[in-house]
Amino acid sequence: MTLILTPVNNTHGIKQFVVNSYDPNDISVMEGPEIFIEDADKYLHYLIRFQNTGSASAININVEHELDEKLDWETMRLENLSHPGRVEIINGSMVNFIFDDIHLPDSTSNEPASHGHIAYKIKPKSNVVVGDVFSAVADIYFDFNAPIITNTATTEIVEPLGVAEFDMQSIQLFPNPAKDKLEIVSNQVMDKFTIIDLNGRLLKEIKLSNLEYSLDVSSLTKGVYFLEIKSRELKSTKKFIKN
Repeated sequence: MTLILTPVNNTHGIKQFVVNSYDPNDISVMEGPEIFIEDADKYLHYLIRFQNTGSASAININVEHELDEKLDWETMRLENLSHPGRVEIINGSMVNFIFDDIHLPDSTSNEPASHGHIAYKIKPKSNVVVGDVFSAVADIYFDFNAPIITNTATTEIVEPLGVAEFDMQSIQLFPNPAKDKLEIVSNQVMDKFTIIDLNGRLLKEIKLSNLEYSLDVSSLTKGVYFLEIKSRELKSTKKFIKN
Protein backbone atom coordinates (compact mmCIF):
# COMPACT_ATOMS: atom_id res chain seq x y z
CA MET A 1 0.00 0.00 0.00
CA THR A 2 1.32 3.41 -0.93
CA LEU A 3 0.86 6.24 1.61
CA ILE A 4 0.15 9.57 -0.08
CA LEU A 5 1.03 12.70 1.93
CA THR A 6 -0.94 15.89 1.36
CA PRO A 7 0.74 18.68 3.40
CA VAL A 8 -1.79 21.35 2.40
CA ASN A 9 -4.52 19.79 4.56
CA ASN A 10 -2.35 19.22 7.63
CA THR A 11 -3.90 22.08 9.54
CA HIS A 12 -6.31 22.38 12.39
CA GLY A 13 -8.07 25.34 13.87
CA ILE A 14 -9.79 26.02 17.19
CA LYS A 15 -11.74 29.02 18.34
CA GLN A 16 -12.39 29.78 21.99
CA PHE A 17 -12.95 32.80 24.17
CA VAL A 18 -10.14 34.03 26.41
CA VAL A 19 -11.52 35.62 29.55
CA ASN A 20 -10.29 37.20 32.74
CA SER A 21 -11.25 36.15 36.28
CA TYR A 22 -14.95 35.83 36.92
CA ASP A 23 -16.39 38.92 38.50
CA PRO A 24 -16.82 39.26 41.44
CA ASN A 25 -14.12 36.68 42.20
CA ASP A 26 -11.56 39.32 43.03
CA ILE A 27 -9.32 40.86 45.66
CA SER A 28 -8.96 44.51 46.61
CA VAL A 29 -7.17 46.63 49.19
CA MET A 30 -9.29 49.42 50.62
CA GLU A 31 -6.34 51.80 51.03
CA GLY A 32 -5.86 51.81 47.27
CA PRO A 33 -2.75 51.53 45.04
CA GLU A 34 -0.57 53.86 47.15
CA ILE A 35 0.07 54.70 50.80
CA PHE A 36 2.47 57.25 52.27
CA ILE A 37 5.56 56.03 54.11
CA GLU A 38 4.17 57.77 57.22
CA ASP A 39 1.24 55.33 57.14
CA ALA A 40 3.35 52.19 56.69
CA ASP A 41 2.81 51.23 60.33
CA LYS A 42 -0.96 51.12 59.91
CA TYR A 43 -3.22 48.29 58.82
CA LEU A 44 -4.03 47.49 55.21
CA HIS A 45 -7.58 46.19 54.76
CA TYR A 46 -8.08 43.41 52.20
CA LEU A 47 -11.33 42.08 50.77
CA ILE A 48 -11.60 38.81 48.83
CA ARG A 49 -14.91 38.21 47.08
CA PHE A 50 -16.13 34.99 45.50
CA GLN A 51 -19.25 33.80 43.69
CA ASN A 52 -20.43 30.37 42.62
CA THR A 53 -21.06 30.81 38.89
CA GLY A 54 -21.33 27.06 38.29
CA SER A 55 -24.42 24.97 37.66
CA ALA A 56 -24.83 23.43 41.13
CA SER A 57 -24.21 24.27 44.77
CA ALA A 58 -20.57 24.33 45.88
CA ILE A 59 -20.28 22.01 48.86
CA ASN A 60 -16.75 23.05 49.90
CA ILE A 61 -14.77 26.18 49.06
CA ASN A 62 -11.07 26.75 49.74
CA VAL A 63 -9.38 30.09 49.14
CA GLU A 64 -5.58 29.96 48.98
CA HIS A 65 -3.83 33.27 49.49
CA GLU A 66 -0.09 33.82 49.79
CA LEU A 67 0.89 36.87 51.82
CA ASP A 68 3.46 39.21 50.37
CA GLU A 69 6.83 38.73 52.05
CA LYS A 70 6.84 42.39 53.08
CA LEU A 71 3.69 41.96 55.19
CA ASP A 72 3.88 40.85 58.81
CA TRP A 73 1.67 37.76 59.13
CA GLU A 74 1.72 38.00 62.93
CA THR A 75 -0.34 41.22 62.68
CA MET A 76 -3.01 39.61 60.49
CA ARG A 77 -6.51 39.94 61.95
CA LEU A 78 -9.64 38.38 60.49
CA GLU A 79 -12.43 40.96 60.36
CA ASN A 80 -15.28 39.14 58.70
CA LEU A 81 -16.26 35.90 56.94
CA SER A 82 -19.52 35.77 55.01
CA HIS A 83 -20.00 32.12 56.05
CA PRO A 84 -18.74 29.93 58.90
CA GLY A 85 -15.19 28.79 58.16
CA ARG A 86 -11.68 28.45 59.49
CA VAL A 87 -8.27 29.91 58.69
CA GLU A 88 -4.96 28.07 58.45
CA ILE A 89 -1.57 29.77 58.07
CA ILE A 90 1.35 27.66 56.82
CA ASN A 91 4.99 28.78 57.06
CA GLY A 92 3.92 32.31 57.95
CA SER A 93 2.89 33.12 54.38
CA MET A 94 0.34 30.72 52.88
CA VAL A 95 -3.15 31.42 54.19
CA ASN A 96 -6.05 29.04 53.55
CA PHE A 97 -9.61 30.17 54.16
CA ILE A 98 -11.60 26.96 54.39
CA PHE A 99 -15.38 26.73 54.09
CA ASP A 100 -16.45 23.13 54.64
CA ASP A 101 -20.08 22.24 53.95
CA ILE A 102 -20.82 25.78 52.83
CA HIS A 103 -23.29 24.56 50.16
CA LEU A 104 -23.06 27.92 48.37
CA PRO A 105 -25.90 28.13 45.81
CA ASP A 106 -25.06 28.66 42.16
CA SER A 107 -25.81 32.06 40.64
CA THR A 108 -28.51 30.67 38.32
CA SER A 109 -30.54 29.12 41.15
CA ASN A 110 -30.06 31.90 43.73
CA GLU A 111 -27.94 34.84 42.61
CA PRO A 112 -28.08 36.89 45.85
CA ALA A 113 -26.98 33.90 47.96
CA SER A 114 -24.25 32.81 45.53
CA HIS A 115 -21.79 35.41 46.87
CA GLY A 116 -19.28 35.18 49.70
CA HIS A 117 -16.41 37.24 51.04
CA ILE A 118 -13.39 37.36 53.34
CA ALA A 119 -12.20 40.55 55.03
CA TYR A 120 -8.94 40.83 56.95
CA LYS A 121 -6.35 43.42 57.90
CA ILE A 122 -2.58 43.20 58.16
CA LYS A 123 0.38 45.54 58.73
CA PRO A 124 3.56 45.89 56.67
CA LYS A 125 6.82 44.80 58.26
CA SER A 126 8.72 47.46 60.18
CA ASN A 127 11.59 47.59 57.66
CA VAL A 128 9.61 48.57 54.56
CA VAL A 129 10.78 51.60 52.59
CA VAL A 130 9.56 53.94 49.88
CA GLY A 131 9.16 52.04 46.63
CA ASP A 132 8.14 48.74 48.22
CA VAL A 133 5.09 47.17 46.61
CA PHE A 134 2.70 44.72 48.29
CA SER A 135 1.01 42.28 45.91
CA ALA A 136 -2.01 40.13 46.68
CA VAL A 137 -3.74 37.41 44.66
CA ALA A 138 -6.06 34.54 45.63
CA ASP A 139 -6.83 31.11 44.17
CA ILE A 140 -10.46 30.15 44.76
CA TYR A 141 -11.35 26.45 44.66
CA PHE A 142 -14.98 25.39 44.30
CA ASP A 143 -15.07 21.70 45.29
CA PHE A 144 -12.71 19.78 42.96
CA ASN A 145 -12.76 22.28 40.09
CA ALA A 146 -9.68 24.09 38.84
CA PRO A 147 -9.07 27.30 40.78
CA ILE A 148 -10.35 30.68 39.73
CA ILE A 149 -7.39 33.05 39.98
CA THR A 150 -8.26 36.59 40.98
CA ASN A 151 -6.73 39.82 39.82
CA THR A 152 -3.55 41.05 41.52
CA ALA A 153 -4.08 43.94 43.94
CA THR A 154 -0.98 46.07 44.53
CA THR A 155 -0.16 48.85 46.97
CA GLU A 156 3.05 50.86 46.76
CA ILE A 157 4.69 52.91 49.50
CA VAL A 158 5.25 56.42 48.21
CA GLU A 159 6.68 59.66 49.55
CA PRO A 160 4.66 62.90 49.72
CA LEU A 161 5.57 65.14 46.80
CA GLY A 162 5.36 68.40 48.68
CA VAL A 163 3.94 70.37 51.56
CA ALA A 164 0.51 70.66 49.94
CA GLU A 165 0.17 66.91 49.60
CA PHE A 166 1.76 66.19 52.99
CA ASP A 167 -0.92 68.31 54.60
CA MET A 168 -3.57 66.16 53.01
CA GLN A 169 -7.17 65.80 53.90
CA SER A 170 -7.73 65.16 57.59
CA ILE A 171 -11.03 63.41 58.24
CA GLN A 172 -12.69 62.53 61.52
CA LEU A 173 -15.62 60.12 61.94
CA PHE A 174 -17.62 60.02 65.17
CA PRO A 175 -19.18 58.29 66.93
CA ASN A 176 -17.60 55.13 65.58
CA PRO A 177 -19.30 52.66 65.99
CA ALA A 178 -22.43 54.60 65.03
CA LYS A 179 -26.09 53.73 65.48
CA ASP A 180 -28.13 56.40 63.67
CA LYS A 181 -25.85 59.28 62.65
CA LEU A 182 -22.18 59.34 61.64
CA GLU A 183 -20.62 62.79 61.90
CA ILE A 184 -17.92 63.53 59.30
CA VAL A 185 -15.56 66.47 59.67
CA SER A 186 -12.82 67.36 57.17
CA ASN A 187 -10.21 70.10 56.86
CA GLN A 188 -10.92 70.27 53.10
CA VAL A 189 -14.16 70.63 51.20
CA MET A 190 -15.66 67.21 50.52
CA ASP A 191 -17.19 66.69 47.08
CA LYS A 192 -18.60 63.18 47.27
CA PHE A 193 -19.20 60.24 49.63
CA THR A 194 -19.43 56.64 48.57
CA ILE A 195 -20.53 53.96 51.05
CA ILE A 196 -19.19 50.45 50.30
CA ASP A 197 -20.03 47.26 52.16
CA LEU A 198 -17.74 44.29 52.82
CA ASN A 199 -18.89 42.68 49.58
CA GLY A 200 -17.47 45.67 47.72
CA ARG A 201 -20.95 46.81 46.71
CA LEU A 202 -21.65 50.52 46.33
CA LEU A 203 -24.60 51.22 48.61
CA LYS A 204 -24.98 54.97 48.40
CA GLU A 205 -23.34 57.94 46.71
CA ILE A 206 -23.80 61.48 48.01
CA LYS A 207 -22.60 64.62 46.25
CA LEU A 208 -22.00 67.70 48.37
CA SER A 209 -19.67 70.62 48.97
CA ASN A 210 -19.10 70.79 52.71
CA LEU A 211 -16.50 70.58 55.44
CA GLU A 212 -18.95 68.79 57.74
CA TYR A 213 -21.73 66.32 57.12
CA SER A 214 -24.11 64.26 59.25
CA LEU A 215 -24.58 60.91 57.52
CA ASP A 216 -27.76 58.93 58.25
CA VAL A 217 -26.71 55.28 58.76
CA SER A 218 -29.88 54.11 60.50
CA SER A 219 -30.99 52.05 57.48
CA LEU A 220 -27.74 50.08 57.31
CA THR A 221 -27.55 46.62 58.83
CA LYS A 222 -25.04 46.00 61.59
CA GLY A 223 -21.51 45.44 60.31
CA VAL A 224 -18.35 46.98 58.87
CA TYR A 225 -18.46 49.54 56.06
CA PHE A 226 -16.02 51.70 54.12
CA LEU A 227 -16.57 55.37 53.39
CA GLU A 228 -14.75 56.67 50.33
CA ILE A 229 -14.44 60.45 50.42
CA LYS A 230 -13.37 62.53 47.41
CA SER A 231 -12.14 66.12 47.58
CA ARG A 232 -11.05 67.39 44.18
CA GLU A 233 -8.14 65.15 43.18
CA LEU A 234 -7.76 63.63 46.65
CA LYS A 235 -9.43 60.42 47.80
CA SER A 236 -9.55 58.94 51.29
CA THR A 237 -11.07 55.70 52.56
CA LYS A 238 -12.27 55.38 56.14
CA LYS A 239 -13.77 52.40 57.93
CA PHE A 240 -16.77 52.65 60.23
CA ILE A 241 -18.95 50.21 62.14
CA LYS A 242 -22.74 50.30 62.25
CA ASN A 243 -24.19 49.10 65.57
